[in-house]
This record gives sequence, C-alpha cells and structure tokens, in this order.
Amino acid sequence: MQRSKYAAGHRGRGSVTSGSDGIHAENADDAAKGFLYIADGSFIINAQGDAISASGQLQIDGGSYALTAGGGSESATMKAGDTMQRPGFRDFSSAVASPDAAAAEDTVSCKGIKADGTLTVNSGSFDLDTADDAVHSGADVTISGGEWTIRTGDDGIHADAAVIIQTGRFIIFDCYEGVEGQSVTIHGGTRREDRKLARERFTHNPDTVVLLATDAAGEGLNLQRAHLMVNYDLPWNPNRIEQRFGRIHRIGQREVCHLWNMVARDTREGDVFTRLLAKINQMSIAYNGNLFNVLGDADAFQERSLRDLLIEAIRYGDQPQVKAKLDRIIDAGVSHGLDEMLAERALHAEMFSAL
Repeated sequence: MQRSKYAAGHRGRGSVTSGSDGIHAENADDAAKGFLYIADGSFIINAQGDAISASGQLQIDGGSYALTAGGGSESATMKAGDTMQRPGFRDFSSAVASPDAAAAEDTVSCKGIKADGTLTVNSGSFDLDTADDAVHSGADVTISGGEWTIRTGDDGIHADAAVIIQTGRFIIFDCYEGVEGQSVTIHGGTRREDRKLARERFTHNPDTVVLLATDAAGEGLNLQRAHLMVNYDLPWNPNRIEQRFGRIHRIGQREVCHLWNMVARDTREGDVFTRLLAKINQMSIAYNGNLFNVLGDADAFQERSLRDLLIEAIRYGDQPQVKAKLDRIIDAGVSHGLDEMLAERALHAEMFSAL
C-alpha cells in the first residue's frame, strides 16, 4: 500500500498486493486537499480495499491499469438490508439477501478508481474487476478517453454529482443485480445446438429473464415469451429493427410489447439514428403514412432511467383491465370475418338438391 498526503508522478510501474488500499493519497489536515495525479505507467494492483483512491481530487492522463478491488466482482455480496433487485421483472423484493450477507456490515470500500473530490481520466487502458463501484467520485467524473473493460459488483461508473464522458471505448459487465442462470446469449459464434438450448431456456425457464443477442437472433426465432426489447446498437436499415421487434411482437403474444432504442447524442450512433429517421420518412411517404414507426417517440424517456421505464411497462401490462382489453382485442381479431368465411364455403343447397 502507498499512502501519502499528496501523490504525483509523471511515470510509474509496479505491482501491488494490499490488505487495504492499493494506492491512496490523503491529507490528514484537510482531506479535500488529498490529490493524486498519474501521468503514465503500468500498474497491477490487487487490493482488499480501493485499488487507487484519493481523499480529494484524482487525475489520470495515461497508463495501463489492471486493478482488482475487494476480491473482484464475483465476491460481491449484498449489503445489510438490501434485496436482490431484478430491475423490470415482477416482484422486486421476492429474492432477499442471505442471512450471512444481511448479518454482516459492509463497511469496507472496494472500488477500483475512487476520488472523494473530482475524478478526471484523459487517457489510458483500464481492466477493472471490483466488488464495489469500478469508478467512483464524490463529485464529478470526467472521462475524455481510454479503453475500458469493467467487471463490477455494483455500479460501473458512479458520481455523486455529474458523469461526463466525452469519448472512450467501454465494455461493462455489471453483475450486482444478476443471478446465475438469469440471462442467456446468442451471437454469431453460438453453435446451432447452443443457440437452440439458449432459446429453449429463455422460452421455458422462468428464472431466465434476459436474452442478450446480436443480429444473429434477429430472424427466424419465436420469442413471444418476451415483451420488452432494448436496442443498444442500431442498424443502418430500419427493416432490421422491424425484424428484431418481430421476434416478440408476433402471433401468440399476449402482452403489451415495448421497444426502446438507446442513442447517445453527438456520437456515431446518433448519426445512424438521424439517417434512420430520414429513411423512415421516405418510406412513410411511399406508403402514404401507413407505416409503423419502429424508432419511437423522441421524448419517450423524458429524463427517466431505462430501469424506471421497464418497471412502468411491466406494471402497466399486469393491470387486470389491460389484460382484459387485450383478450377482447385478440378474440375479436380472431373471429373477425369468421361468419363470412363460413357462409362463403358452406355447401350450397341448390347445388346438392338431389342429395
């Protein structure tokens, strides 16, 4: 463990194993003045507490970091009094923390990169495996670049104030709210047998509630068991979105289907969304306005989190009056034209008068 009032360095290299914090800067006289600055270097840190932390500001301008905090994400346990939340899926208090987890007070901070003040990262390569937040600030988090692979038992990036991400590449695995067997995946590398098994588990196993898939699952699968869809990566062709939504919005579906398209402003994905809007507008003109808008409403989120929207969608679909309305619509749709069809195909009496 390295601990000091102020810590600053232009370049460093080291491997640290610590029973508490890995690298920590703190000012005993004024904690807010504890400042840590790293310009470059290569660090491998395995800490039971925070891997890199400062009681004040923390700034990283480059370097390579392999950080493990608190035993990693797989060792994460729920804090006393917490429930295992499964956002957007039925009863949120049905799965409670184990007696051992509830009995223990979680007082140890096990974060990857932590600053009680502002936290600024301008560049670097980061591989974080943490039991608590991977990146945490008591003020603002500003990230201007870097390659990030994050496995966390809590939040990937957390700030008590604002999170500002200007650029960077992120892969984040958040396992705090997950349980074993809760999700399955289908992608281009999934073998046919595994693809079939994943579909069967998702369709028939009540504990498997999330299917994470690429366009490999965009066609040819009947997934009426699901009725909530989130597009994290938009295709250039609006028909591809319709194909994806068609996996759940099809004959046999007895729930209200919801689709959300995730788009960040001032990004390449935002440019794709703009191009999709233009294509949808051209198609709408060609079909005289008789076109289902797979892109949705621009104000659908209304400053609310996706988690809250998922919960709202589920609660809406669970309302008895909504289910009754759906049953009426389904019954009416099936019976529409049935009398006319029977009359048209019935045996005509005049044609068979001799019988």
